[in-house]
Amino acid sequence: MTKKERIKTHLIKHKVVYTLLLVFVVVLISRIIYNQSLFGDDYNYYLHFPDQFESIIDFLSFRYKNWTSRLSVEFVMFAFIKHRYLFAVLDSLIYVLIVYSIYLLFDKRSIILSLIGACMIPFYYYTKDVGYYAGSTNYAWPIAFLLLGLVFIKKIICGNKLKFYEIIILLLSFVFSSFVEICAVLLLICMSVAEIVYIKKHRKFSFIIAISAVISSLGIIFMLLSPGNTNRANLEIINYFPEYQSYNIIQKLSYGLIFVNNATCLIPTLSYFTLYALLIYLSFKNKKDLITKICSMMPIITLVAFYIIYILLGIINHNLNFEFLYKSNGLTFSKPITYVLIAIAIINNLSIIISIFKNFNANEKIFYMIFYVVSIGIVGSFGLVGSVSFYADYRPVIFSGVIISIIVQQIIYSQNNLKKIKAGE
Repeated sequence: MTKKERIKTHLIKHKVVYTLLLVFVVVLISRIIYNQSLFGDDYNYYLHFPDQFESIIDFLSFRYKNWTSRLSVEFVMFAFIKHRYLFAVLDSLIYVLIVYSIYLLFDKRSIILSLIGACMIPFYYYTKDVGYYAGSTNYAWPIAFLLLGLVFIKKIICGNKLKFYEIIILLLSFVFSSFVEICAVLLLICMSVAEIVYIKKHRKFSFIIAISAVISSLGIIFMLLSPGNTNRANLEIINYFPEYQSYNIIQKLSYGLIFVNNATCLIPTLSYFTLYALLIYLSFKNKKDLITKICSMMPIITLVAFYIIYILLGIINHNLNFEFLYKSNGLTFSKPITYVLIAIAIINNLSIIISIFKNFNANEKIFYMIFYVVSIGIVGSFGLVGSVSFYADYRPVIFSGVIISIIVQQIIYSQNNLKKIKAGE
């Protein structure tokens, strides 16, 4: 064996380690560069907090009463904002944990696909205004611990008995994530589905899954009782979106639909458009009927048609402005474009659900449809629960991107398994 062949064999044998090391180094370098100058929330708030409070308890109490219930996130920010190089190391490990957790969730089948799946999660949505420290702790950290906990839940569903330290890691991971509203809701949904699957598979009840569901429920209750969340919502409505107060429930739901469609179709997001591409591929590969093919192509069709028509009208009227796609609070129900966007949203999301229904077998379609609906519900959550702080940008897509990334990888692996089965026949 030549030296080149030995190196190639070594890299293939240890590709998991080298891939994770690459993730660590890339994130570490970006964080060290960012350490030189802070912006957004990192500079305006967190950099000055340690000087304003005598203890971390005083700080957390202040934040809970005045701004947010995300105390796990706030704890990390307060503890490490003055130790930025240590935070850079820890934060890099968090991204390693995301990739490795996805790798474990899919039974160690492909570290490269796991890395691609992690890159599909649109973390770039928080870099514009929030800052890396606040953005990463609010989004990457809870997602990492949520995924890590799900790894152990999958082991339980598969009938494996967890060691004591694994149970502790599982529960602590879910406790951290449950302080973040969307993660708490997502965790409760996942644990409900997991318990049903476990009971159906093993004919008994899982105590650990039930405890996890209780943790998520307590997180939701804690969020709802937080005076800080109420203060923040009221302040942001008054300052940025006063019209929202006069909307009825139908208008809020309609506004949520616009938000969902803008975030998942009209502003191309890699995770969602990979899903759309896979549905188109499956519709034509499996020679599905015309309705299925049209439904699978609908997001692409509406995307292209919308931009062509809107650009032409903008040129004719000398008013070409796309800001309403990125900050939807500029839309009101007195504008015709609002109703056009509502119609596009309804058509797109129904088309995707129909395409999923027609492309997969019974068990697969139930799984994909449930979690697709959950993902678009998370993106449009402000329209459902009045959490108006989401109107201004598309950071909730970070959380829904996790779900869609998992769906995409599951489709790819299931198609690969299908090919192997057919090859064996």
